Amino acid sequence: MTSGMSCWRGGTCTRVGREAATQRGATACAPAHCSLRLVIACVAWRSIVGDKYHGETWDVDAMKRLELDAGAKANLEWAEFDAVVKVCQHVRSGVDRKVFVDCVINQCSHMQNLRTDIYAMALQAQNAPSAKKREALLRRGEGYLERYIYLLLFNEYCCEVHDIRSSLYMAGHKAGSFKDWIEEQSQAGLQLYQLLDGLDLTNGGGSRWRLE
Repeated sequence: MTSGMSCWRGGTCTRVGREAATQRGATACAPAHCSLRLVIACVAWRSIVGDKYHGETWDVDAMKRLELDAGAKANLEWAEFDAVVKVCQHVRSGVDRKVFVDCVINQCSHMQNLRTDIYAMALQAQNAPSAKKREALLRRGEGYLERYIYLLLFNEYCCEVHDIRSSLYMAGHKAGSFKDWIEEQSQAGLQLYQLLDGLDLTNGGGSRWRLE
C-alpha cells in the first residue's frame, strides 16, 4: 500500500518512495511503514462503515479542528502546515477529513504517530549541530508530511467511493483508482505534485525560523 499510495507520481519515484525502498531493503517491515499500513487500513475501514461503527476508543471530538481563516495561527504540533491547509481547503469537508485521519493516527500510535513525528523532526532540525544534519532531518520530516497529506486525500477518496451521491459511487466497478482520482484533483486546481515538491517544515520561516 505504501508504494501504491505515495511512492509514484505518474511513474516518477518520489522522496517517500526512495526512502521506503531503501528501508525495505534493510528490514521486512520497519515500524514506520507498518504503522502507515495500519493507518491506511483503518482509514479505509472507517470510511466504509461510516456512522455504523461506534468504537468507544475513537474519540473524534478530542481532536483539534483546523481553522481555515486567513488570520488563524498554525499549530504545527497538529500538522497545520501550509501544504496541509491548502489540501483541506481543496477537498470536500477537508477539516473533517483531517480530524478523521488524526483520530486514526492516534489510535495507531503504539507503532508510530506520524503527525507528531513531523513536528519532532522539525524541532530536531531547528537544533541540529550542522547544516548537513539539519537538511537530513528536514528531508525525513518532509517525507512524513508527504505521507500525511496522502492519508488526507485517501480518506477523501474512500468517502467519495462509498457516498451514494458521488460520481465515483455511481460509476461502480468502472470508478477510477486512487491514482486516477489524484490526477483529477490536480486538474481541478490542487496542483498536488507541485505542492509536495515544495514542502517546507519551516512553514515559510526560511533559515531564521523558530518553532514555539
